[in-house]
Amino acid sequence: MPLIDLDFVGTLAAAGLVLFAGYGLQRRVSPLARYNIPAPVIGGLLVALAVTLLRAAGHQPVTFDTTLQAPLMIAFFTSIGFGASVPSSGRAGRRWPSSWPSRRRLPCSRTWPARWWRRASASRRSSASLPAR
Repeated sequence: MPLIDLDFVGTLAAAGLVLFAGYGLQRRVSPLARYNIPAPVIGGLLVALAVTLLRAAGHQPVTFDTTLQAPLMIAFFTSIGFGASVPSSGRAGRRWPSSWPSRRRLPCSRTWPARWWRRASASRRSSASLPAR
């Protein structure tokens, strides 16, 4: 039997509290803000860790109402990009190519784009020549 059984409103209120906890932790721990870790992710990871540890100890700490799960997940993943900025993505973009494998290690790296382009161009030409209905 769960210690806390949250209904529709309780689940939504708990999500709001977790969100504000994530914002508070993001403000206090500077690497989280510097690496653009979203506050909902921080708060959600804290709750997930706490629930996992309690379940591993043999307790079922909380049950959530999942009525709003799908719409809230869509809203969450849609809003993740709102916190991104062009300068921060530019700084990260300069570091990435240094970790990519070189072109010499990939035998198909020169031929694959050309093959793909020819195939895509051929399909565009064939679809353009179809008669209109």
